[in-house]
Amino acid sequence: MTKPRQFIRLSPEVEEAIEADRAVVALESGLLIHGFPRDQQEAAARELEAVIRSAGAVPAIVACLDGFVEVGLGDQTLERLTTAAEIEKVSLSMLPVCLAGGGVGATTIASTAHIAGVAGVRAVAAGGLGGVHHGAADSFDISADPAVLARTPIVVTCAGVKSILDVDATVELLETLGVSVVGLGTDHFPAYYVAETDHRVTAASGPGEVAEVRRAKDAIGSAGAVVAVIPPPPGTAIPRSTHDAILAEAIAEAEAAGVTGSDLSPFLLNRLGEASGGRTRRVAAEIILASAAAAAAVAGELSERR
Repeated sequence: MTKPRQFIRLSPEVEEAIEADRAVVALESGLLIHGFPRDQQEAAARELEAVIRSAGAVPAIVACLDGFVEVGLGDQTLERLTTAAEIEKVSLSMLPVCLAGGGVGATTIASTAHIAGVAGVRAVAAGGLGGVHHGAADSFDISADPAVLARTPIVVTCAGVKSILDVDATVELLETLGVSVVGLGTDHFPAYYVAETDHRVTAASGPGEVAEVRRAKDAIGSAGAVVAVIPPPPGTAIPRSTHDAILAEAIAEAEAAGVTGSDLSPFLLNRLGEASGGRTRRVAAEIILASAAAAAAVAGELSERR
């Protein structure tokens, strides 16, 4: 029988922190690989790690490398990840395939959250959740993120869901699946580049209250995640009217060009980036730094209260 952690390799620092019940924050490597140019990825990783360390937690970037899921990257493993000729985008369904094939894979929120749960890491810092895509009623195109979060007892900090998704449907799906959503610094559900949507959330007083929500969820036997949403840092968000106009035009272009399936999200993101003069990339970089800081604060509270 295969042992649950046979394919998971914790860095010595991460393993020691988990055993000592210290705060640890998991980070999806997909955000680094697909969110930053190749020549900026290593620096971005180190900056994120520094933000988490400064808040008193241990960073744990998660990636699939040479038949193992690495939880916490050292210099050599980070270099391996950022210089590989081929890097797969690895959600949970493809993670065993990547492991069996011995390839290099950048983990999504779904695969990162699952591995965090198995390894004993209770906080994950993310950018924007995946969810229900436009037209999913016909295509059934729904990210694995909501389903994984529905069964994984962790806290995820993020700027809501990606703004190119069907935000209304995604919020409803999270509620249906029992994923608890609270706001940190906001009482509105954000949509990544956009600070506020029409959906309201209960605002937590701070990281300590988020940890208490997690504790209460554990106490009543509710296994799903707690998602703590944060707005884009002040002055960085794209005005909602501007964003929605660009997105509507991009969706129309995609329909006219027959862009569907896995090609749709990159198409829409590229159009948003082009129309905003590259502003979306700057917003995304600020969001993940803020999310990392928030996750480290929550992880510290969880560690103290365990």
